[in-house]
Amino acid sequence: MSLEMLNFRLFELFNASANPNPILVKFAMFVSHDFVTIFAIGLVALALFRPKRFKFIAIKAAVFTATTSIIAAIIDKLYYHPRPFVLDMGHTLIHHGATNSFPSHHMLAMSSMALAVFLFSREKLIGTICVILAWVVGWSRVYLGVHFPVDIVGAFLIALFINILGHLVLYKYLEFREARKKLSVQI
Repeated sequence: MSLEMLNFRLFELFNASANPNPILVKFAMFVSHDFVTIFAIGLVALALFRPKRFKFIAIKAAVFTATTSIIAAIIDKLYYHPRPFVLDMGHTLIHHGATNSFPSHHMLAMSSMALAVFLFSREKLIGTICVILAWVVGWSRVYLGVHFPVDIVGAFLIALFINILGHLVLYKYLEFREARKKLSVQI
């Protein structure tokens, strides 16, 4: 079975049925449209009202999320994969333009912020909850019929790569800056 066929089969599995539960639809719509914003506001609140280490995590999350957004914009220009409804697949429960489906921008933003908390915070329980919430956002996008599972997994992997790479670059820069500071003190 090819990756594309697996993608289509998984989409059929997670996409809403022809007669979905109205409560589940409302929940998926709330998650899909509002979780990313609520999460971003939560990070800002942590940065403002929690100890200094949370400020650093919130700044990392903001920078890494901005970086993933730039990467997504570049991918949008270079590669097009149709959304499920463009291919007349499944059930689409929200209106969406027929733009590129890969990667899911909602999942990318949510994963980037969640991974910054999970990977770089001492609060592993909170980080784990954040990552689970990111996957709930990904599920909602497939359930509502606007993304394929590969769009969701791809977004998560891009966010993971940028978080790890960004963290390494940041600490190399901080080591370099510290070494320069020590050198200037010696002179």
